[in-house]
Amino acid sequence: MRSLLLLGCIAAWAQVPDFSDSQIVFSHLGIKDGLSQSSVFEIVQDNYGFLWFATEDGLNKFDGYKFTVYQNDGDQPDSLLDNWVKAICVDANGDLWVGTRTGLNQYQHQTDGFRHFLHSDADLLGPIREGISEIVQDHDGFLWIGSFAGGLTRFNPKDYSYQAYGDVAAKPLNDQRVRAILVARDHTMWVGTKNGLHEINPVDLTYKLHLQGSEPDQLTHSEVRALCEDDQGAIWAGTTKGLNRLDRETGTYTKWIVQASKPDALPDDWINTIFQDPIHKLVWAGTRNGGLLSIDPISLDIRVYRGNTGLSTELSSDNILCLFLDRSGVFWAGCYLAGLNKFSMYRKKFNLVRGNTSSDFSLSNNNVRSLYRDLQKRTWVGTIDGLNQLDEHWKVQKYYRHDPNDNTGLSEYQVLCINEDAEGQIWVGTYGAGLNILNQQTGQFEYYASTRSDHRVISNDYVHTMLRSADDTMWIGTRDGMQKFIPEERRFETAALPEEHDSILHIYEDRHRHLWVGTYGSGLLVYDPVSRKVRRYTHDNGRSDSLSSDYVTAVCEDNAGDYWVGTFSGLNRLRLPGNTFEIFNTKAGLPNAVIHALLRDDQGDLWASTNRGIVRLRMDGADIHFRSYDVSDGLQANEFLSGSAHQSADGMMMFGGTNGFNAFYPSEITESPYVPPLVITSFKVFDQERLINRIDGTFEPVVLHHDEKFISFEFAALDYTYPDKNQYRHKLEGFDSDWSTNDRRYISYSNLSGGNYTFRVQGSNHDGVWNEKGLALPIKVIPPFWQRLWFIALCLLSAAGLIFWRMQDLSSRNTMLETHVAERTADLKAAHDDLLSAQQQLVDSAHKAGMAEMAIDILHNIGNALNSVYISAEMIQDQLSLDRLGDLCRRLAKRSHNDREETARALTRIADASTNERSKLHEESRQIQVRVNHIKEIISAQQDYALVGPLSEELNLRTLIDDSLTIMSQSIANWHIHTEVHVSAHIVIYAQKSRMLQVMINIVKNACEAMNDLPPEMPRNLSITAETDESKARVRFLDTGHGIEPDEMDRLFSHGFTKKEHGHGFGLHFCANAMTEMGGKVLVASEGPGLGASFYLEIPLKARSEVTSTV
Repeated sequence: MRSLLLLGCIAAWAQVPDFSDSQIVFSHLGIKDGLSQSSVFEIVQDNYGFLWFATEDGLNKFDGYKFTVYQNDGDQPDSLLDNWVKAICVDANGDLWVGTRTGLNQYQHQTDGFRHFLHSDADLLGPIREGISEIVQDHDGFLWIGSFAGGLTRFNPKDYSYQAYGDVAAKPLNDQRVRAILVARDHTMWVGTKNGLHEINPVDLTYKLHLQGSEPDQLTHSEVRALCEDDQGAIWAGTTKGLNRLDRETGTYTKWIVQASKPDALPDDWINTIFQDPIHKLVWAGTRNGGLLSIDPISLDIRVYRGNTGLSTELSSDNILCLFLDRSGVFWAGCYLAGLNKFSMYRKKFNLVRGNTSSDFSLSNNNVRSLYRDLQKRTWVGTIDGLNQLDEHWKVQKYYRHDPNDNTGLSEYQVLCINEDAEGQIWVGTYGAGLNILNQQTGQFEYYASTRSDHRVISNDYVHTMLRSADDTMWIGTRDGMQKFIPEERRFETAALPEEHDSILHIYEDRHRHLWVGTYGSGLLVYDPVSRKVRRYTHDNGRSDSLSSDYVTAVCEDNAGDYWVGTFSGLNRLRLPGNTFEIFNTKAGLPNAVIHALLRDDQGDLWASTNRGIVRLRMDGADIHFRSYDVSDGLQANEFLSGSAHQSADGMMMFGGTNGFNAFYPSEITESPYVPPLVITSFKVFDQERLINRIDGTFEPVVLHHDEKFISFEFAALDYTYPDKNQYRHKLEGFDSDWSTNDRRYISYSNLSGGNYTFRVQGSNHDGVWNEKGLALPIKVIPPFWQRLWFIALCLLSAAGLIFWRMQDLSSRNTMLETHVAERTADLKAAHDDLLSAQQQLVDSAHKAGMAEMAIDILHNIGNALNSVYISAEMIQDQLSLDRLGDLCRRLAKRSHNDREETARALTRIADASTNERSKLHEESRQIQVRVNHIKEIISAQQDYALVGPLSEELNLRTLIDDSLTIMSQSIANWHIHTEVHVSAHIVIYAQKSRMLQVMINIVKNACEAMNDLPPEMPRNLSITAETDESKARVRFLDTGHGIEPDEMDRLFSHGFTKKEHGHGFGLHFCANAMTEMGGKVLVASEGPGLGASFYLEIPLKARSEVTSTV
């Protein structure tokens, strides 16, 4: 079954790159990544796409991001029998079988638990002893279970019955210590034991025994630990002393053992595992101490991959226990005490060339500054440690390094650019030591420098770039302009550029034979060698369509005739004759804005190197598609170097960086067509895991109650190549209006209303190929009872009954209401007249007698009368507000059926008339309330003037402030004001409690009113702070209101001054007088309108010798 799935995936690949000559870049997973134990004995992939790993401390399930570990738990009866797992198998039905020390486990997907078959229970799994070593399914559906000391058992997964091999065969195995089992394509079963290989006939279960010996038909050793059948039908047997390949037609073995005298011999005799990959048809073998072997089954050539080198890209160990290829094309190697190693069989063909201290044919330095490939397919590599000449197999044939004592040698270590002239001489530009021209016949360099006095002089010794134009003219760019070589005179001629001292980074020739010159800080120049005219493009901060930067590193013309310009600040497209630039940066899709080099391939795609890898630009009409590659794709590093690039005559591209260089043919950089399966790895309600059932690929609906307000999902696309590059899009139908696309594989939802939803998720592989079918999980949220249909129907019936009763009561209530309103209105008028008379009496008495006591009594009586009048007005307002007759009538009209249209129209007319009358009464009573409030404020102010306050006392300042905020809390909440109090709880002041509290209330009230009509987006903050000195406390009330005009500051505390529409100017006047009486002050500060205001209260800390009260 596993082989069929693999072959199906492989058939989807239209092109399989040659792998045999490529380097393998391994990545590793281990304990730090969540693996339960670092020795991995077997690997399988189930039908959902999960990978399972057997270890000595539990079973591990992997989704590409995290491991789920299954171990024995005494409190969970369906947990794993024990943690010692050596064998796992996925059968044809998709069931996972797990062999442990104490028995067999069958994984239950619906419960995420296991069913057990104990070998100690003779009725379940009798003869197995000392643990299960191997589980394999044959073509008839039986499981063959090998144990370390109990022989071979046939198990029927349909009825869970078993039979020992000795009970069904004519004779038992030669040895009961089973190490490996293989079922071949012709149904023959091969069983490797500690003493012989058994070739079992599938019909009568008789066997032929293969033992060690020196004859061609004998093994290198009798202990067989690994078995494999290749695509030619040959049987590979790994023993503890060599590797064997059995040709079944001749019955003879090809043998490999350790032989020091033979270079193609095995590095280690002990073979743990064998596997043939169906992609490249290579046979892979894992050894105990010799690393990983790849063997060509036709040529029988062996290649060895060793670990323990300390390099992060090499194997983590030389002890390989198991091998596996998953359906996404990732090859896995499980190691002993070293975790997992993996690499992609379909990795991009970015051939990597870098220095290796263990090789005599590697680069002199990995910092590659320049590249060139000549017509003989020799590659010239300039590094910071000389020039390297490589053959077509990337092996260094010759080094050229600087020798101060050799006048004909390389003049400097650092090589910045390389080219070849028409005579086949290699030109080498150096960092600060001029130009070197190599005569390959003599091996000597001709040297040009700025310091020479003869014809071999150049403008500057820093040679950054070179170009051989279409007419074979050689051009060089230095820190001091551009020069053309005159071959007849062996000298250079300087090109007349606008700035003679421009530092040249790049020279490019277009199809019109114009030279595009990139400079360091002076923009882009276009030079016509015939007319010698120059056009300049520079960056203009005031124009968005100008060049993005004046530091130009690369230029390339595309197939449409547009020019692409790479800079230190993005990629630019210039379309002539408009002379405007379109800028592309990270927002447009580039991985990085620093462009080091630009090349165009035969298909018209552009390739750019950056500080974050290489990016391909593909033009599709008006659309541009970016595809980025990084170190995980096989690049030398993510950082490349400016000017370090070359395209050979046969289309090969090379890009150099800080850790070597990559060479590739763009046509070989293909994308993976693998469509990854999707899985929901977690579904939680209030962070509690909840299992979801899946039957025949379809999820059963999840039912939630309305109070289960928070749910979350985790999901994964099971492409294990580079999981971090997998993309996802998801939406909750019924809640989300559109898909959300990103690399996050987690989403949560809260407060879902009652109803039906569908959670959908899609995922892509690492190359952006999407599984558009995705997954769909139906979700049903049961609404609360008050949103259910039966409750709504009951409410409608109840409303109909109330409406009928209301219609009967309508006439009598209107009559009673009109009478009641008329009576109360007359009472209000009489009370109003009495108030006017009483107010006049108060004024006369106060002016004539100046008697405070009389004014107090009169004011007290007036206050009582006002309360009575105000209460009457409130009752009228409440009565009118409670009458919802009009609303009920309108709702009746809307809900009436066609046969009630007359009734509805009549009720509407009644409601309209009643509403009109009530609105008039509302307005009249509101005006009365306004006038009554006005009088009450006057009386309150006069009472404050007249009263002789109580004696001052010691008071807690923080308590008074908290009391004032509590009294004003309703206004503060209604006006959405944020208050902050930073006042110590230990400050004690000396004041009259009631007056001080009233002063603070007035200050808070004024601050709130100053912020009430601010726009919603403006802050509404009130901050209260306090500080003390030896004699007083200073309290600051700071608001963020409208502030105070400068010309209003002096009048703010005057009697009668106010800015409020209904204010009377008593509040702040009272505050000023009260603070003076208590020996304190009230002050105000404001920087002007719109900048808020600060009110300061200065309050004594100690008692005064004399307290003066003024009436």
